[in-house]
Amino acid sequence: MTQTKSILALFTLSGIVICLTHFSELATQIFYLPFVSKNILIYIDQHIPKMSESYPILVTTHVLSSLLMVLISPIQLSTRVRTSYLSLHRLVGKLYVVIGATVGITAIILGVVTPFAGFLETIVTIGVAIPFLFFLYQAVLAIKLKRISDHQKWIIRMLSLAFGTVTQRAVFGGLGHLFPEAGPETLFTIAGIIGFYGTLAIGETYIRKRL
Repeated sequence: MTQTKSILALFTLSGIVICLTHFSELATQIFYLPFVSKNILIYIDQHIPKMSESYPILVTTHVLSSLLMVLISPIQLSTRVRTSYLSLHRLVGKLYVVIGATVGITAIILGVVTPFAGFLETIVTIGVAIPFLFFLYQAVLAIKLKRISDHQKWIIRMLSLAFGTVTQRAVFGGLGHLFPEAGPETLFTIAGIIGFYGTLAIGETYIRKRL
């Protein structure tokens, strides 16, 4: 259990920093510099400001809702909160649904109008965001039917996809070092497939072994 909490804390901290990279060049340097090659870092530095300038409201909405989800997730997953502060868990849970829906919908829109890595990333983004929203819907449906165990499983699946963003960035950096001549767009798309679905597979393994 301690190991699980440590992993969750690591993903939460990394998720916060990723959100901050959209607003701070310093945060971009701190998170990406140890992992990515110079050409990829230049590409990131060029794309993030361009995306934010072109769609400021959309990007801000997506990033802030993602940040809120990252911050709230440890609270919602806390056994102590669920058992000792059930009313708080339910109240925050309702907010969580709204935030999650916002994250998923804005991700689809951003993936269509300003994909980081072109058309291929649009496909990957839609292929992640739709299951994300489906998992969220199933979690809500399960709790309405008082299927607590099913509710927890769907939430873990949803969060596995959400935290896949962290895994994607790490894989992106690793691929950049292994294949320095490859285009950042191609590497980012491949990293997305590995990162999101790899993290989902880990989450599914956790569900089958622990729940």
